[in-house]
Amino acid sequence: MIPNQTNITAGFDQGLSLLSLDGGGVRGLSSLYILDQIMHSVNTKAKNDPPLNPCECFDMIGGTNTGGYNAAKNKAAQIPR
Repeated sequence: MIPNQTNITAGFDQGLSLLSLDGGGVRGLSSLYILDQIMHSVNTKAKNDPPLNPCECFDMIGGTNTGGYNAAKNKAAQIPR
């Protein structure tokens, strides 16, 4: 868990959280739209300021085709620069 990260899984069995993104054209784009709506809901309900990124909410992110590229971009946002 990242320091100062809000635990959004409180009350649930603490296992690994996995985000899997499908890829290829419209499927890759639609999974990003769905992920955007999920993150908006999480950040609104938890009143996160600044809002959390997917890489701060999921232990593992992976995907196929374009989804793999999107997963790598999301995880790269976590790397300190």
